This record gives sequence, structure tokens and C-alpha cells, in this order.
Amino acid sequence: SFLMPRYIREVRPGVNLNNQQEPLICPICQFQVVDCVKDDGGSYFVCPQCFSDPPEEHGGDSTDFPCSKCTHQTCSLATGTRGGDIEI
Repeated sequence: SFLMPRYIREVRPGVNLNNQQEPLICPICQFQVVDCVKDDGGSYFVCPQCFSDPPEEHGGDSTDFPCSKCTHQTCSLATGTRGGDIEI
């Protein structure tokens, strides 16, 4: 079983915006990403595997790990900021 976010109204399969027939797949663990719709109508993407067991090497440090917190470089849903990659 997997942890899922609280206070969501609906969970839908995540699909590729360019091809609605193609599921969104997490590049870290190969699980299908889901779209979590909140009561206010907003939504966000979550990989059930990464949300349940956040990958430390991609910014995971808690159980609250939606795709937007991830720092994976090849995933378009990963919008988190990498910490140590800036040369000074």
C-alpha cells in the first residue's frame, strides 16, 4: 500500500498533455503518476511510490513529496530546486 495526500477530492491517472492516451510515468521508479484534485479545484501530480518513500537523492526529506518538490533533471513535473549544483 502507498501513502496518498490528504484532503483531495479526486485522484485521476496522470496523462501526457501531448498525448492523452499516454500515461505519465515517474522516471525514478517507473510508477504511474496520478493527478490529485483539491476541493478548491486546483490539482497537483504525485507519484505514489515517491510520495510514500521520498528519494533523498532527488530532494525527498519528508512524507509530503509531490512531484513539484522533486529535483529529477529529466522530469518535466519535477520543479524543485537543486541545492548544491551552483558553482561559487
